[in-house]
Amino acid sequence: MDKTNKLKQYYNSLIGLQENFQQYTFECIEHYSADLLKQEIDEVLINFPNIIPPFEQNKCLSHWNNGTPYYTYYNCAGIQAYLRVVLGRLKVVAIEEPQISTLTPEELQRAKEDFVQGAGKKSLHQKKSKQQIAQEV
Repeated sequence: MDKTNKLKQYYNSLIGLQENFQQYTFECIEHYSADLLKQEIDEVLINFPNIIPPFEQNKCLSHWNNGTPYYTYYNCAGIQAYLRVVLGRLKVVAIEEPQISTLTPEELQRAKEDFVQGAGKKSLHQKKSKQQIAQEV
């Protein structure tokens, strides 16, 4: 399996975990879901070091007593915030960048020229080459 597909797999599994965390109606969750997230993040980091920040589970603990956790409950909002960061980063490298890299060298050069000329606001897929416009006329 190539790297892009592997990243897409991780992205999709984390989307599933995010949906799971969004279903919680309580402010805290038990350790099982947090442990599963930690395992998945650790696997991502083994295969793609430094692509995302590590999941620091202790920072999401919700019940403390004088600096020591006394329940293994985790703050759901903290986990959801972490997942938004991770998914945002993975989306760029797993979903958006591969689409950009499929441009031919000519299309990429034309896109760069258009951007420099101030036309970079339009979608690359909506633009037509001079040759295509000439054929339509």
